[in-house]
Amino acid sequence: MMAEEEKQRVEEGQAAAHDVSAGAFLLLGIEIQGLQCAFHLLQGCSPLISDILDRQALRLEVSGLRKQTLLQTTSLVERRTVLVKRIQRFREIQRYYMPSFDHRNYSTSEPSTADSTTASTNAEDIKLYLPSELSATDRRKLCPNGLSAMEDRIRFAEAFDSLEDLRHHLRTRSFTNRFKKANVTGQIKNTRAREVQHRIDDRVRAAELQYQRAREALKRLRGAGDWENKLKVLEKSDVRALNERELNREEQDELYRLRQRLGTNTGDTEDERTVAQVAAVGEGQRRPSWIWFAGTGVVESMNDPLTRQGGVV
Repeated sequence: MMAEEEKQRVEEGQAAAHDVSAGAFLLLGIEIQGLQCAFHLLQGCSPLISDILDRQALRLEVSGLRKQTLLQTTSLVERRTVLVKRIQRFREIQRYYMPSFDHRNYSTSEPSTADSTTASTNAEDIKLYLPSELSATDRRKLCPNGLSAMEDRIRFAEAFDSLEDLRHHLRTRSFTNRFKKANVTGQIKNTRAREVQHRIDDRVRAAELQYQRAREALKRLRGAGDWENKLKVLEKSDVRALNERELNREEQDELYRLRQRLGTNTGDTEDERTVAQVAAVGEGQRRPSWIWFAGTGVVESMNDPLTRQGGVV
């Protein structure tokens, strides 16, 4: 839709003088924010999250940031340099679409882009100051020509797209788990299957974070409203497939004790899911998460073949 509007403006001679449209400028900023988030994920989560970035120019193949080889460290610096160049390109376009805004003077605590090329400043910590990151008063002064309204539309679409990605990865997780149980035997094959499952879990987490970023930006742009009935707050308990349920307290405690005995991470038992069995007493009214009913007017049908298959235990 936005591309068609841009085409119409060009045909009518109302196109912007800059070779990058306002929509492309905002999309560049959103893409950079996604890459910055991936950097932070890599420093605190599974390195397999880097597989999510195949569709983007920044591919972070770092296996263990605490004990990096010289080659891995160099590779990470090079990828940060690529990100800095993107931010510099963003700043150039930002001067055109937000001419009254100067990021160097807006916040004294924010490092300038010029200083970000040094090794001491991480590109993932640089704030872009998109319209959604400004106060309402500053947006009115610094974002002319409907720039805030355009980001509003983009963020709204991004939220629904990320929900669709989340549903897709949850279905994939269900199919993968079922295939593993039915067909995979032996230690080597099970190890490889678990690696695939971890990659899918990382994609689920990335889609979850993307939705949360889009919704937070919408909340700052719109404030409270009826739109929150469609785009609800995404809790950890909401991120589950049709054939999954949360672990109850007894199961969480048992998992915690097991991980203590094995010496593995014991801090994320609340994120665990288990495949839902035949409904027990008191579970007859269990409903799927709201994410399976959210859509832009075309609600995902529960009779869709993929959806029905994903709900099979």
